[in-house]
This record gives sequence, structure tokens and C-alpha cells, in this order.
Amino acid sequence: YLRALEGAIGAAGPPRVLICGTADYAMLARVIAAFRGREIEPAITVLDLCETPLMLNRWYAGRVSCQLETVRHDVLEYPESGAFDAICTDALIGRFPPERRPALAAVLRTLLRPGGLLITMCRLRPGSAGARVEFSPEQALTLRAAALRAAIEARHLLPVEPEALALQVDHYARTHYTYAVGTPDELRGPLERAGLRVEHLSAAPMIPDEVHGVSGPSIRKTGDYAGIVARRP
Repeated sequence: YLRALEGAIGAAGPPRVLICGTADYAMLARVIAAFRGREIEPAITVLDLCETPLMLNRWYAGRVSCQLETVRHDVLEYPESGAFDAICTDALIGRFPPERRPALAAVLRTLLRPGGLLITMCRLRPGSAGARVEFSPEQALTLRAAALRAAIEARHLLPVEPEALALQVDHYARTHYTYAVGTPDELRGPLERAGLRVEHLSAAPMIPDEVHGVSGPSIRKTGDYAGIVARRP
């Protein structure tokens, strides 16, 4: 992400960046770091269906004095056009079944200005393209137990009882899912058909930080991840 964002630095004022879908403020931190390393202050918008990550991003932006707009909206219905110099997202395509990915790619192209960049990564699951990936019962129990331990340790910081929080985590694990991406070409195809020009596509193994034995659909684990940079001509 840091290297790819160099291509979004132009001479026509601060770059406008869209972070499309996010679980936390990690992507925001990377975008800020990429530009502030060159003494540039970007105008950043975070778009998500859920208010929780938007709240987290506003909290982080306040701590680092970043210009930020947050929008709670479905990306497929987001009424912007040609607005952004770059779109950064992680694993977004896996939130959509294969038949809806062309529509997503078309919307992302529309949101970019001419010359704008789409920068994204996605975990690859060879041999399971398009399959719905859910938490197994064992994974759900492990996630709930890890959340409960963390909540007990941080009890003095939380406005909720650890057991109540664990119940919410259990509900999340029972209802959350993604759709598998099997090969890098499953990323390339919809983007090129939408009119984006793929400038970089690679797949490499990633070794994530230890997450207390927790695994699941959207939790990073050792394996190949595809990275792609595509430009709107």
C-alpha cells in the first residue's frame, strides 16, 4: 500500500483517498503514513456499512489531526463519481459473491477520477473459488474464548460486562462470512472488464502476527495473498 500510494501523488492539490470498507483504523494509519512521509496531507473518506469502524476511524483521526470524512453507506449505491485519486481497500472483493463482483468493479471505477488508482489485497483460497467461507463451530468457540479473556483483562476500560461482550462475539461468529477468491485472475477479470488497467498483480505468502490461535473467514493466517494495483485510464 505504501509503495502503490506514491502513484496517487500529483500536483493538483491534496490527493483525495477513499478507504472502502474497513474493520478498524489500520488502513487509515497506512494512508496517512504514506503521504505524511512526503509532507502531504490527503483528504480521506472512509466508507462502510457499519458505524463501529467509522467511529474508530474518527477516534484515530482526532489523535493524529487528520482531515477525515466518514460515510455510512453501501458502496454499490454511493453517489460519487470521479471523486478520488486513490481507493484503498483490503479483502473487499471477498465480501461479494462472484456474480456481484462485476458490479463492484464498475462502481469502483466510477468513483476514481481518470488516472486514479485502486489498491487492494485479498487472501487466496485455491480450489474453493466462490465458496462461502464461515466460522466453523470450533473456530467460533475459540474466538469467543479469546474475546472473553481479553474483555476480562480490560474490564476496567469497558462499559460492558465481559460475558455480554462475549455473547456479541458469538453472534458475530455465527453470522459473519466471506466468499473465497481462488486465484489472482479472479481479481483481474472483473476489474479489466470494468475498464480498469491492471498495472500490478502479484501473489505472495503472508505470515501474520500471532492472534492467540484464532482463525476464521476474515482473520489473517499464513497463506498466499494477492495484491493488485489498477488504474482508471
